[in-house]
Amino acid sequence: MTSEACVPAALHLGGRSDGLIALPSQIWGSFPTPDREETAVSTTKNRAAANLAVVGGVYEAFGRGDVDFILGQIADDCEWESWLDNHGQTAGVPPIKPRYGRAGVAEFFAYVATMQTRDFRVLDMLASDRQVVVEVQISIAMPDGGSVTEEELHLYSLNDEAGSIACATTSTPRSESRPTVSGSGAGPRP
Repeated sequence: MTSEACVPAALHLGGRSDGLIALPSQIWGSFPTPDREETAVSTTKNRAAANLAVVGGVYEAFGRGDVDFILGQIADDCEWESWLDNHGQTAGVPPIKPRYGRAGVAEFFAYVATMQTRDFRVLDMLASDRQVVVEVQISIAMPDGGSVTEEELHLYSLNDEAGSIACATTSTPRSESRPTVSGSGAGPRP
């Protein structure tokens, strides 16, 4: 799998409140009958629900500390934090380094286990037929007694054949959400 598979597809959500995803016609093309269109939307909705269940199960397992369950949801060729222009990697942030396959994901969770996580909340989850985005808020204790709280977006691309996680990336919005730092050594963040 290449990193191109990790690039999110552009979707137009169309302001729908019924849980269905409205896609631009150039993605799906024209369907000659309403029955075919309903089938395509139904299939997309079912796949999105299945993807949401896989990723939701991963977060539930994380809350239980069940890394074995999480690893069971990971594709053999998973690319974890493997994407272009990753500012966390450039800055040397250890949990954001690229990892590959189940062994790499296990290494990631072994590192996360060493962090002093004070709070971790899933704020929202959005799904399509091939990806799930999870908005989280995390608060981590720092060695100097302070803490960092930030919101992140986690993007998962799922394997069509098996419904397993083929790619995962983390993004911290730079424009509106800055980590809140407290404790000794707290100062303005760049």
